[in-house]
Amino acid sequence: MKSKLLLAAASTVLALLLCELILWAAAGQVYPPPLYPGDVESERDATFDPLVGWKLPLSTTLDETTDEYAVSYTSNAQGFRSTRDFDDEWAGRRIAFLGDSYTFGSGVADDETFAAVLETMLPDTRSYNFGIGAFGIDQMWMTLRHHALPLDPDLVVLGFIRYDLDRSLSTYRQDHIWRWKPTFRLVDGELVPMTLETRPGAAVRSFHRHSRLYRLWRKLENSLSRRWAMGYRWRLNQAIFEQIRDDCREAGVPLLVVYIPVNRRRPVPVFEREFAQMGIEYLDLTPLLPPDAGTLYYPRDRHFNAAGHRFAAEAIHRRLTARGILDIL
Repeated sequence: MKSKLLLAAASTVLALLLCELILWAAAGQVYPPPLYPGDVESERDATFDPLVGWKLPLSTTLDETTDEYAVSYTSNAQGFRSTRDFDDEWAGRRIAFLGDSYTFGSGVADDETFAAVLETMLPDTRSYNFGIGAFGIDQMWMTLRHHALPLDPDLVVLGFIRYDLDRSLSTYRQDHIWRWKPTFRLVDGELVPMTLETRPGAAVRSFHRHSRLYRLWRKLENSLSRRWAMGYRWRLNQAIFEQIRDDCREAGVPLLVVYIPVNRRRPVPVFEREFAQMGIEYLDLTPLLPPDAGTLYYPRDRHFNAAGHRFAAEAIHRRLTARGILDIL
């Protein structure tokens, strides 16, 4: 019996090694590995923020030019996209928008983001756009806690794309430099900050970083998670969404979570089920897309163009009206 168990274990190990060799021989990165504290040396520049990772340089104008658009982004004294500083003395209605580059408005003018457009649709209202490019769900949570809720908003709208869930797994992001961001781990069902002391052990980190089989599993898990709530990636982000919900409830602020489709413009059934179970108001923009949905995006950049932002603003406005959320603000 013992020899059979040893033979089975050896066969399993050999099969896994063979899979690794095949994947390495096939070349190409199957899926990017997560990076944990200490894996790389991060740098700081004018965008560094110790609470959320990075923001915009304060009170400036940034120009971006691609083969699809040329646009200027205005940052306020708080380091977020706005032509005015965020003022907690404003007597009217305040809506805080959390999100990534889709909420930020990559590729469109300051007054064309869906946060800005929605402001024009609502009387006596100011939109506070806290969206920042490449943010994960964890950074949106920290932005809510440290920047948005202290301004006493009347409503929080969080927009996300599927890739934001993957960003919550990694402590660093690379563009022209390596940037640090806040990251969390689930330990006995509780969220704890990811540090050198709380990161996974050396063997696990090495497996995650070097195993093509692990990366292939992450890709498969990502695909399966469109229909089923499964895997550590979803459990981690679910816990973060629950904390966002709880923080808003404690502050007495309604929360609307908006899913923004990008490349695969099909509904994600698992999100609607899971957010309903969490008791979070949820809006999936996918079923609302027009037949010519491609006209709402830049063809290569894949961000919303001005028409896409107006589409999103109108969809959010309809949901807020239909649910009577605007009436109680």
